[in-house]
Order: sequence, then C-alpha cells, then structure tokens
Amino acid sequence: MTSTDICNMALARLGEASIADIAGTTPVPVLCTLYYAQTVRSLLREHRWNFAVKRTLLEPTWVTPTFFDTGVDDEFRVTSAAHGLTTGQRVTFAASTNSPLVTGTWRITVVDADTFDLDDSSGAVSIAADADYALAGYFDWTYSILLPTDCLRALEDERELAQIDTQWIIESGRVLTDSVSLEFKYIEDVTTVSRFDCLFVEVLVLRLAIRIETALRGTAAQTGPLAAELLQVTAPLARRIDGNESQARENLMPRQSKFVAARGGTG
Repeated sequence: MTSTDICNMALARLGEASIADIAGTTPVPVLCTLYYAQTVRSLLREHRWNFAVKRTLLEPTWVTPTFFDTGVDDEFRVTSAAHGLTTGQRVTFAASTNSPLVTGTWRITVVDADTFDLDDSSGAVSIAADADYALAGYFDWTYSILLPTDCLRALEDERELAQIDTQWIIESGRVLTDSVSLEFKYIEDVTTVSRFDCLFVEVLVLRLAIRIETALRGTAAQTGPLAAELLQVTAPLARRIDGNESQARENLMPRQSKFVAARGGTG
C-alpha cells in the first residue's frame, strides 16, 4: 500500500476517479498532497496508536570547553569555541576536579563567540577545563534536551506513582528535566505507509475524504454521512481495538492515578 492508494480510497468514498500518483501536478493529486501529510500527523497525535509508539533514552548534549579563566569580579570565564550561546541562558557543568567551584548550574553572560562568563560565580582560576557543560532550562530545570525530531506527542509514564521520581515538561521543542538520563516514550511521526495499522488506514481514509470534498467539489454533500461513520463507528472501533492491544506494566489503582492524586481523590 502507498500514500496514493490511501488517497484513492478516499476519492472512491466520494465517487471520484482514482489518480495515478499523489505527486502528480493536476488539481486532484495536488489537493491530495495538500491534505495527506497533515491529516496523517494530526491523526497520529490524537491517539496512542501502538504502531507509532517509540521509546528512547534522552540525555543532555554535553559540550567540552577548553579553558577556565578569571573574568569580571573573579567570575569564571569559560573558553568554548563557537559556543552558540546567548546572554541570559543557563548551563549546567558536570563535576570538575581542577575547579570544583564551577560545578553546578549558572546563568551566563556572553563575552564573545568563544567565551562566556558564569554569572555570580567566584573563586575562578586559570586552568585547563576538565568538566563538560550542557544547556539548562531558562528557569528551574537542570537540563534542556532537544526533543527527538520525529516526536509528535510525548506519552505518559505508566509506572506506579510511588515509583516515579523523574519529572519533566516540554517547552518550545525541548524536554526540561533535572534527570541526566530520561526514559522517554512518545508517538513517532510515522511516514512509512507499510507501518500503518489497517484500522488506522480506515480512519485516515474517512478523514481525508471529509477534508478534500469541499475543496474538490465546492460542496460538502457527503461530509455529514462520512463524519457520522467516522465518529460513531470507525474511529471508536479502531481506538478500542488498538487500546486493547496494550497493557500497562503496572495496573494502576485509582488512588495511584496521577490524575486522581492531583485532584486529591482516593479512588
């Protein structure tokens, strides 16, 4: 199956002729191209589709500076070629043997493209750098880690509440956390059609047909029946079956639910 096949199934639901290739330049293929990728991505994001669940280990991107020196008011001045930082950002330094006082999280002031000062630090000495640094959150968080490029939606932690000691939030395409290593589960931006679940395809076909009818015909005569089929039968069935194929490692009792706990409930 290909993306062209999926578009042709959507067109068939509208009683329209099939196309040879979604990459074609005539009006119908162009319209299919306009809606296809966005519809796939929005549908993936709406539900925890098992075929799209992915796990990874997120860690900070560590940078190795070359030298510690004395800056303004004996603050640490760090030499790090082409550091790319801006004044006001925060960085976290790993433990240093040569300069223990550099260890920790600091807001910085950029001196030039290759050096920056650690604001409000003290006890700086001129010595070779022996501690890497990573970008921190602008406020509060020790590390700021770039989201995986194929992440559409982060997924909840399924462990019991008592076992969860790692917290994180997502802001501006980055994961903010105090953990140096984060087990991360998310919905992948799946573009390979052969990976699509067959019931996902059924929902996708209906969603595409609904979206392209008005643009194709200038009317929405069939949108009502298609939408009713999608909302009342196809989508609920697909999500229920998909959900039944996933069992949490820990069966959460109501009082262990993060939602219930946040509301002060006991189950």
